Amino acid sequence: IWLSALLYPDKIDFDPMEEIQSYFRLFYHAELTETQFRRLWMYLVDGMTIDEIGEKEGVSHQAISLSITTTIKKIKKYF
Repeated sequence: IWLSALLYPDKIDFDPMEEIQSYFRLFYHAELTETQFRRLWMYLVDGMTIDEIGEKEGVSHQAISLSITTTIKKIKKYF
């Protein structure tokens, strides 16, 4: 899903966030907030650093780091 959105963003006819959220709900029993999903996407898919994400969102390095760490722990909880 994310690869389609990354390589062919103008050709996909679905909402990647909704599809990935559905996947996480089904397989990991994890409900990600929009903020958690966005930050994780920027970090893992877009390859942004924690500082770059913090600058873009106007929050501290610590806030982004905690958010991403918490999100990954939430996903791993059922893994």
